[in-house]
Amino acid sequence: MVLGAMTLRAAALFDGAASVSHSSTAANLTLSTSGSDFSSDVEGLLPAAAATRAITLDPGGTGDIGSVKLTTTATVSSLLDTDADDGLQVRIDRCSQAWDGSEDAYTCGGSTSEVLDDRSIIMSAVTLGNVDVSAGAHNYLVVTITLSATADASFENLASTIQFMFVAQQRTPGPR
Repeated sequence: MVLGAMTLRAAALFDGAASVSHSSTAANLTLSTSGSDFSSDVEGLLPAAAATRAITLDPGGTGDIGSVKLTTTATVSSLLDTDADDGLQVRIDRCSQAWDGSEDAYTCGGSTSEVLDDRSIIMSAVTLGNVDVSAGAHNYLVVTITLSATADASFENLASTIQFMFVAQQRTPGPR
């Protein structure tokens, strides 16, 4: 089985208002990715087998990020991404320091925390947990993609291309 290349895109959303009695400046939120090996295809994935890819999310800008949400879409679709039970599953973990190793063989020399629990690979605006959203932080993440152990012969020789979009959302505005 072949899983096509994964693509990444970062985006930012912000809101806010200016007061008539004093000046204010719009916030600028940024969320960049670095250290990604998402350009490498996942090939030959068997039922219950997993592939891992690393990415670093780096929040920045002048605004306060409140959360990071993940949306995944299939730009090339098959049963691998449309069967939520027997198809591809995803999990994301964070290491307190950069992951050691290379694709499919990462280890964390620090402490790990769960960012996204095991779930179907296709999702919309799911809030990620345990992400440090402070400007200048480095979130060392490993994305684990698993083909369900219950996948049968109907999944053989299929391919999907999954796009991961991480979106920074501004913290809920308080009194000004």
